[in-house]
Amino acid sequence: MAVDYGGKKPTISSVTWTNSCNGDLNFVLGADTYVGRHPGSGSNADWTLEMRATRISDGTVYTQSQSQAGQSYADGRSFNGWNASPIGVDCNFEIRLTTSYGVSSDWVTAASNVRRIQTPQTATGVSASAGNGQVTVSWTQVTDFGGGVNVGIAIYWGTVNDVYSVSGYQNVTGTTTTSHTVTGLSNGTTYYFWVVVGADGSDADSTADCSSVSSSVSATPVAPPYFPPFFPPFFPPFFPPFFPPFFPPFFPPFFPPFFPPFFPPFFPPFFPPFFPPYFPPFFPPFFPPTFK
Repeated sequence: MAVDYGGKKPTISSVTWTNSCNGDLNFVLGADTYVGRHPGSGSNADWTLEMRATRISDGTVYTQSQSQAGQSYADGRSFNGWNASPIGVDCNFEIRLTTSYGVSSDWVTAASNVRRIQTPQTATGVSASAGNGQVTVSWTQVTDFGGGVNVGIAIYWGTVNDVYSVSGYQNVTGTTTTSHTVTGLSNGTTYYFWVVVGADGSDADSTADCSSVSSSVSATPVAPPYFPPFFPPFFPPFFPPFFPPFFPPFFPPFFPPFFPPFFPPFFPPFFPPFFPPYFPPFFPPFFPPTFK
């Protein structure tokens, strides 16, 4: 194993990383990172910081390096501007240092499942519409999230026009959403609102690495005007002003019951029963028989 003047091997104690939000990754060497001394002269060695990124999906390897001035310890030295891997591509990153006399440290994992990202698109067309104790904020749909892993939109608000002095925020559901209503506000108070678009460079992140902030818009919630219950004018039952001439109930002329003239029963003249003249029975004359 190659060693330096003091018989040591370069060592990277730890590495941290950040997204610069312009597509670059930055790596910082931890405390007690030892570079070493040149074995011939014992002077601080020049060295090179090497980085390699392995694409998780297919194993493609991307490499990049930076030369560093001579020093024995590299506490807090950074490797800024890593841009060899594509934007939005998940990679595993490793780092090592190699001295000018050919001694290298071991490869050290610098970041796992991380991607280069850019600042997401800034929300445009932002407007605010006030209601009763609430304000609805609207914007044009965001389509570019800078290649982030976890992306999202949030609404920030406050009573002063300063995004660094906000009094609250709410995450918006869905990345294609174009409006969000903030409730629980005080009527008569002017609020300022910002649409913040965020993107993470890693699944392990708990906060967005990169974000864009829209210009502010303001609105003042107001209570709706009060209208007492509406009662329509009262009109009693309607009788038209026209009254036709009054006619008493109509009774037709009274006619007493009609009795035709009285005629007593008709009896024809009385004739006694008719008896024809009486004729007694006729007996012809009697002649006794004659004997001769």
